[in-house]
Amino acid sequence: MRVSRINVFTLALVAVMALVAAAYYQSLPDPVPTHWNAAGEVDGWTAKPLGVWLLPLMAGGLSVLLFVLPAISPRGFRLDLARRAYDIVVFLVVAFLAVVEVLAFRAALGETGELARALPIMIGFLFIGLGNYLGKFPKNFFVGIRTPWTLASDAVWNRTHRLAGWLFMAAGVLIVGNGFLAGPAWVLVIMIMFAALVPAVYSFFCYRRLHGFRDEAP
Repeated sequence: MRVSRINVFTLALVAVMALVAAAYYQSLPDPVPTHWNAAGEVDGWTAKPLGVWLLPLMAGGLSVLLFVLPAISPRGFRLDLARRAYDIVVFLVVAFLAVVEVLAFRAALGETGELARALPIMIGFLFIGLGNYLGKFPKNFFVGIRTPWTLASDAVWNRTHRLAGWLFMAAGVLIVGNGFLAGPAWVLVIMIMFAALVPAVYSFFCYRRLHGFRDEAP
């Protein structure tokens, strides 16, 4: 398995997350607030060791897992031709978790307004980034809109992911705009559902149009 420069940046970011957790550890309460409702009020807590180290551990475990998965992908579903795009997506996800970590720690110390304002905007930017790369992935089991119809047809996979890329970016722009305007939280939920569900439904109709569902002769 080849380690790219982007992989190194990703692991370095995980190390920074660990340093941030260590820096905040003494000042954080026990238990640590780990969930806030739409009004910015704490409605969930986690014991301090886990609450502090959860995101760095999650980011580290996810980075290692996503690094290994392409190497064990079966023939015909390899990510070799899109490895750079794949590595960038992994980096974007870890970068998102790093921002969430800082916002969550500051919210645990009383700066809840920052979390409520910034988190939707960061989700929007993540969707824009993901949408930019979705159309670059060949058929695989690990990244993308993995429905029975996309996995059964290269043509359906490609068409679905071109659509998904545009929808993710459009949803991301609307989420960012809604965040800057302090719009209602339901806009975020609707946009996420829209970007995820429409391509999945489209893949069914695309497969039916291209291949049909008639029984094949044995």
